[in-house]
Amino acid sequence: MENKELITLLKERFGFTDKEVESKRDEILRILYLNKDIIARKAQFYMQEFNLSKDEFIKILKVSPSLLAYKEDSAKAKKEFYMQEFNLSKEEFGKMLKALPTLLGLNEDSVKAKKEFYMQEFNLSKEEFAKMLKISPALLSYKENSVKSKHKAMKELGIDDREVIKNPAFFTAPENSLKVKYMILYIASNSDSFMERINWQMTSHKKTWARLSWIREIGYEKIKFGDIIDREKNFIKKFKIDSGRLMEKFPFTKEAVSQINAEYEEIAKRTGGLELKLSKNDFERGK
Repeated sequence: MENKELITLLKERFGFTDKEVESKRDEILRILYLNKDIIARKAQFYMQEFNLSKDEFIKILKVSPSLLAYKEDSAKAKKEFYMQEFNLSKEEFGKMLKALPTLLGLNEDSVKAKKEFYMQEFNLSKEEFAKMLKISPALLSYKENSVKSKHKAMKELGIDDREVIKNPAFFTAPENSLKVKYMILYIASNSDSFMERINWQMTSHKKTWARLSWIREIGYEKIKFGDIIDREKNFIKKFKIDSGRLMEKFPFTKEAVSQINAEYEEIAKRTGGLELKLSKNDFERGK
């Protein structure tokens, strides 16, 4: 990679590590022609135009160094497009940009096409999709086939399409894992009451299974559903162990799948749950 001056600038001024530089190599190659004066001007532009602190700008720059390649007029026009297309305020768009810095690099026609896809797939109004987008801008980055696959899994679990309006986080879950997590959490809660928790699908199924297995093993007085899906830092603070070690001790194996099937079937019969069973394909896709 040429232009050592630029690489040094990214490290010294914006805190890039060697690993971050290497991971964004392709994007950085697009901006090797820039000098420190141009970069300083563009950094100032982004902070003023999008009301970003220096730390916030550095954070989004590390996600998308391509921001420095965009012309100021082009970035302004893209902001105006989003604001008009989805009826957003400047503050709302600013929050979206922080969540998904690649917004400014998306083609306007592809954004409109993605909006139409979601509206048709889930029978949404333009206003409903705009509401979802404010909560989860990443909707614009998901592939349609992946969304359709998750939509199919939602139907299998009896999740109403309208749920996606208030909980677009459904689409952040790894493809083909919703059923696995549903069954594990059903076992943990002895019912489907966890469905009321908006973040139930956020924790990976491997981590969910490992946490449940470990809490059972240590004989914790009462399994609290919140512990199973809690943030990692909270889990470590409470139990003094990280989920990575637990996943090594309690891996999501074929034996685990058999145990989940047996336990779920017993509880579902008693509580009137859905008839669900994990297959070999579910296990393989879950890897």
